[in-house]
Amino acid sequence: MSALLQALDALAADTGIALPPLLRHLVAGGATAYGPDWAATWRERCLSAPPPLISCGDFEWLDAQGVRTTAEEWLNPAYQNGQRLVPFAETGAGDAWCLLPLEGSPEPGVALVRHDSGASEVGYRSFQDFACVQLLRALADLSDWTGEDGFTTAQACQVVRNDVDQVAAGMHAATGAWLRALSRAQPLLREVRDGPRCPPRTVPSLVSQSALLEALERFSPPDVALAITARWECAPAMARSTALLAAKAPPDWRALARNPGSKLAALRAHQQAHGSTLQQAKAAVDDFIQNSTGQNP
Repeated sequence: MSALLQALDALAADTGIALPPLLRHLVAGGATAYGPDWAATWRERCLSAPPPLISCGDFEWLDAQGVRTTAEEWLNPAYQNGQRLVPFAETGAGDAWCLLPLEGSPEPGVALVRHDSGASEVGYRSFQDFACVQLLRALADLSDWTGEDGFTTAQACQVVRNDVDQVAAGMHAATGAWLRALSRAQPLLREVRDGPRCPPRTVPSLVSQSALLEALERFSPPDVALAITARWECAPAMARSTALLAAKAPPDWRALARNPGSKLAALRAHQQAHGSTLQQAKAAVDDFIQNSTGQNP
């Protein structure tokens, strides 16, 4: 069993959120681990045995420690008004992809929980819905691979088809077969729009934008909003900030002045705290010593 699956199982037991079979299938064999050689081997691995859901535009699997840290220090029910969450991946900005219970549903939904906002939405009714939507969008626009990554269109198709194949193997049979069939289309140059007011872009794709929009109608999101405490407002993050500020704060010049051997340090601390000159600091320290002890400094 992979370390990530162990961490997810432990968190699932703590939260009472059962891991979806597809998620378990994807992480069980350890394929979600990028490894220390990822930076040097990612091109070859993407063409042969990519990490699952590599086709997602902004998606990085958490490792076991990442799951534990994110759950304990941020997405902890104690900090989230009792909301139970199981993080399994994140975006480059630090937002977390999470499982969460849905009322009346036998399986958890998926939400993108924003790290710096008090509001997030549940985007998917199941992990399989989430995976399907990510792969459909990848099939409709291969330009991430043929652009800065420098893959040919044929190579981009190979990456996405490999991704579809390995994810579809853990899906319901009919859904997996449907995605595989879509991925075997011939690539064409098509116009896409990233939004109603965005100018069109011409991209290589395996699925037209109209076909994509029609397919996405199968995956309507639940109408559920989340009230989330931002990561930096949670207790561990606040404690670290307090400790950091304390570490950066100048020492108390009065405490130093009480020790005859620390008078020079007291002068420097007074200058640092008040921006005083050496003469001003000396006068203040001498006055403090005299008033505290009744003796001349």
